[in-house]
Amino acid sequence: MGELTQPSGIVMPDVVGQLSASVTLAAVRGVSFHELGQGLTGPVRSGQVSPGQSSLQQPSFEQVLSPEDMWEQAWQQWAVRWPRLAVSPVASGRPELLNHSTGDEVRTVSRWVNQVQQFGALPVSAERLQTASSQVARLLISGAPQSAVLSHRDLHDKQLLFNADSGAIGLIDCDTVSVAEPALDLANLLVHIDFRRAQGVFSAATASTAEQAILETASVMNVADTRLHAYSVSTKLRLACLYAFRPAYRTVAHRWFERLEEDLA
Repeated sequence: MGELTQPSGIVMPDVVGQLSASVTLAAVRGVSFHELGQGLTGPVRSGQVSPGQSSLQQPSFEQVLSPEDMWEQAWQQWAVRWPRLAVSPVASGRPELLNHSTGDEVRTVSRWVNQVQQFGALPVSAERLQTASSQVARLLISGAPQSAVLSHRDLHDKQLLFNADSGAIGLIDCDTVSVAEPALDLANLLVHIDFRRAQGVFSAATASTAEQAILETASVMNVADTRLHAYSVSTKLRLACLYAFRPAYRTVAHRWFERLEEDLA
């Protein structure tokens, strides 16, 4: 993966060993964005680095950062690097990378909805579940898809790492890497941030810092609002289904599904 990430400055684990039943990956240094954001109450945005800014204009990481500053810097660095990774020209020459189409996304969501319905994991009727699934599918398929870019396909705050010593951004769990619309990863990350707020993991101010960075990055990458919305509601439905199977968050998942219905109305 090194040749894919080198131009962007994002660090991904290299394969250092491979046997018939196992693969050994190199360690990626850093603290997850999930951990960085926990317990913060009011990070202040200052000294922003815009997503399109040159890598030569990076802030210094020699000083000790406060938790709030570290959260701020982590998102600034991610916003600079992510567009470079996603549009890497190297990815277009990798035929082994699968293409994740809108049809694939529809099938993924439908599979989760059917599992929730089969096991009764959410206290809602089958009709409501299938209606939401159909509405999401219609939004995904009806819009014109944007040109595919390199995609992690499961991008969220636990997959991103920040190394405060160097300012490097790490990206882990890369077994789902493919090519897909740019909105897929950005929506997945955006919705996970909102879900952390619903879980009580991130404060409103903490989540707002992350959301602003993601939306700015979407703008830099020319992601259409309609595509970001389509993939956002897809992610919301999938997360409601996923967390319905986790007893500690079943109530949150139910409320989340009801919010989704309002979004789709």
